[in-house]
Amino acid sequence: MAGDYFQFVTKFFEVIKASATHIYHSALELSPMSSIVRKLYHHRCVTHLPRVVIGTPESWTHSIAIFREEEDNRPYTWSLCGRFVAAVTRRAVEIRNQLTLELITILQPPETIPHLTGPVAYSPDGRSIACASYTAIIIWDIQTGGVAKEIECGTSNHSLVWSSDGQRICTIGYEPYTVHIYGVSSGAASSPGTLQSRGSLHLWAVDESFRVMTTYDRYDIKTIDIFEVGSTLTKIQSFSPRLSSTIYGMSFSPTTHHISFWGYDTLSISDVRSSEVLLHAEHDNASPRCFSSDGSFFAASKEEILSVWKYDSGHYALCGKYQLQDWPGDHLLFSPTPSSSIMGQSWNTLWVLHLHELPTAPKIHRQQYVGLSRSGTRVATAHGMESTVTTADVLARTPPHTGDKGPNTHWVHGENIEITVNM
Repeated sequence: MAGDYFQFVTKFFEVIKASATHIYHSALELSPMSSIVRKLYHHRCVTHLPRVVIGTPESWTHSIAIFREEEDNRPYTWSLCGRFVAAVTRRAVEIRNQLTLELITILQPPETIPHLTGPVAYSPDGRSIACASYTAIIIWDIQTGGVAKEIECGTSNHSLVWSSDGQRICTIGYEPYTVHIYGVSSGAASSPGTLQSRGSLHLWAVDESFRVMTTYDRYDIKTIDIFEVGSTLTKIQSFSPRLSSTIYGMSFSPTTHHISFWGYDTLSISDVRSSEVLLHAEHDNASPRCFSSDGSFFAASKEEILSVWKYDSGHYALCGKYQLQDWPGDHLLFSPTPSSSIMGQSWNTLWVLHLHELPTAPKIHRQQYVGLSRSGTRVATAHGMESTVTTADVLARTPPHTGDKGPNTHWVHGENIEITVNM
């Protein structure tokens, strides 16, 4: 019932705001037949009000959308609290309510800025917002709506991220992917270096620093590198996951090290550290794709159908499909916390899909292998399609020990114990 009231209020917010009597003139009459609100109150409407003869929907739509003047895709982002949406136009940044997409305020750049290009990002404390143009990074104070800082950058940017303490901003320009760091207060700039990335790259903040993931493909050997962004670019991790030979697109979850990719007609998710396959499904043209901020959800679209998976018990399980109003363009973006909404763009339409009825993913039952030592004092457990085995001494109070089975799952030795698991 609470969900139905939420749909009723957000769906008809604008018309009821203009005139409360439209609760009876429009809202109840246009509510779907399955609506609890309609069933409770529609029969109480006076008879002389207009009636819908044909075309009443059966259920609520889960999305709201606004028409935008620009015909091309423009950058957008969520506030860290998930309550607001920032959408970039050529001449301003619009702040909107995420429930109704009602316009709250417009942030105007200085007159010297010809137009904004993005990307756009909220500061960690939610009090400022930064957006890039071809020549500068503009920082607004959201409370006043005024420009707090203008930092010269001299190039268009692929990515823009605030440091966790809000003192610095890191950007990555388009090819060549040159990394820059700017002091928010001083405007001082430094350039740690240039990255080579064949496919997608991903930039995120870690404490007071930044990290970036790059992909590289040469002679069918694919590597995924993670760099620490400091005074220089320092490679701190490198992975060679077992991926198919032809990859058309990737997305990355830094909190879980999960990476998604799609080939000719399949969609897959793997853990880059262990190469474990977490999802493998037939899903051609799975673009765009995105992970939630904590990696617990994953979404991908096929034309106007959006599929959502939930991570549970070591795998991603399909938990919902949603009809979109149009092709979702090139980007999807989960709300930060909680991951109950997802935002996208279809040419000149910005939309938000509310996932309030997202069910809990079913438990995945994995085949488990157990071995006991001859003395009965040590036990080992393993699961098929996973790369680790846990061994424990049943008499000792020490915690269990987890070791690597190896890429082909040969055997694992404990004290007088041996386990073989066939993949």
